[in-house]
Amino acid sequence: QNTIAVGQARYTQSLPAGSTAGFQVLSLNATTLQPAPGIAVDEAFGTSTGNPAANLAAQQRMASALKVLAADPSLLVFVQSIGSPGGSDRTPAWAQIAAAAAGLGGTAGIVSALDAAGGYALAGGSGITLPAGETSQQLSGQPARLEGILARGLGSQFQPLFADPSSPVNDGLIQLAYQAPRPFPPFSTLAEQAAEAYLGIHVMKICPAAATSCDVRAKYYQNYRAAWPAIQADLADPQRCPDGPGFTRAVCQLVRAQLYREVSDLNRVRNYLTELQRPFGEAKEEALVSLTKIDDAIQKAVAPPPASNTVSQVFQILSYIAKLGSFAGPEVAPVASGISAVFGLVAYFTHADGEPNLLGPKVTAKVKELGDLVRARYRAASSQIDTIGLIVVSDYGKLTDMAARVDSDPAWILPPSIFPAVDEMSTAAKQWFYQTLLPVVYFAVQVNPAPPSGPASARDYTCFSSLKKPGTRTSRPFGNEP
Repeated sequence: QNTIAVGQARYTQSLPAGSTAGFQVLSLNATTLQPAPGIAVDEAFGTSTGNPAANLAAQQRMASALKVLAADPSLLVFVQSIGSPGGSDRTPAWAQIAAAAAGLGGTAGIVSALDAAGGYALAGGSGITLPAGETSQQLSGQPARLEGILARGLGSQFQPLFADPSSPVNDGLIQLAYQAPRPFPPFSTLAEQAAEAYLGIHVMKICPAAATSCDVRAKYYQNYRAAWPAIQADLADPQRCPDGPGFTRAVCQLVRAQLYREVSDLNRVRNYLTELQRPFGEAKEEALVSLTKIDDAIQKAVAPPPASNTVSQVFQILSYIAKLGSFAGPEVAPVASGISAVFGLVAYFTHADGEPNLLGPKVTAKVKELGDLVRARYRAASSQIDTIGLIVVSDYGKLTDMAARVDSDPAWILPPSIFPAVDEMSTAAKQWFYQTLLPVVYFAVQVNPAPPSGPASARDYTCFSSLKKPGTRTSRPFGNEP
């Protein structure tokens, strides 16, 4: 049995009788997050039954269902494995499932490679503009379970914004941003308004000296980058509240105390969001350095071998794998190890005998494009944090609720160092670089037949020796690779 939770809704399915593994497929309208009339799917497909004919029929039905869903860009589609499907239960229809999953934003190669050693999950759709959420236990080494946020894109359709099998999502900020607005306590009397103007002009210094009124609350978002810690310190001094034109000292003290609490909350919120922004600067530089190194590693790995070395041996192919694997480091081993053999084979089969290297320039062009995207995406993410800040400080309820949680709620408290976050962002960038560059390289080798009839991954490649010698003439040089 499996349950897919979307917001407060729960969708539960069980495998058909006689099935040991399979998938739950759920489709929702991407705008309303409700089942789409006429084409809604919430079904469990038993793709592993122990009966090849039954497996084929179930896999064909699932492939057909996914294909129909991929043809409709108005749908958001969730696929979650039940048990550990794939492996020896794969039939020729499995390739159709993989192709249909790719139409929903998944990765055909990952689905093709499912070998009954773990699960798979996908949150995507043909109409989403952000990358689909996808995980495979076989690659990640973690349970194939996605938790994330569905956010509206430019077309008002929900799409997966964050999805990760291990990282919890603090949805408190999301809920806070969508909560009903609450106004600031009004300064309703003329005396209170006069005291607010005096404090805003002469104590807080956020309105011109010649002004006759001052809307302090509006300055929270209009002048978000003002020196609010210094302003809070000025408001802390009760001696700054004398009798004044149109107000008494007592009224001024009441207004001062209220504004002091609000500015204190504003500073807590700003500090929290500023700390959230810090990793983006560090991670951007780390990512750009990593991209340069990855470019160099791939360029060397896919360069044509010298003409005098066209008859390469297996250990030379493995050297390419070692170079890419050692460069990537353990934090990206699930990705790097899985594709390093492919890069090695591409290098092995790329043109030799002095023919031009047509692959290198394509990689270089893609690397430049990725570098520009890194800068743009990190800049956009950082600026959106400021936008969240403006939304929060413009509403009394959001401001006070968030300020009450950022330094006390364990789900909100930030770690003492930003570097673990920088490391995670750097890892994510490396994975993105490799996954994006892989298709640029992969065109050089066409593997036939395709999975499941052909090799599902580099581990399944079988080398045949043409040397006339006794004993086994076949081997799987990558059979023990991760």
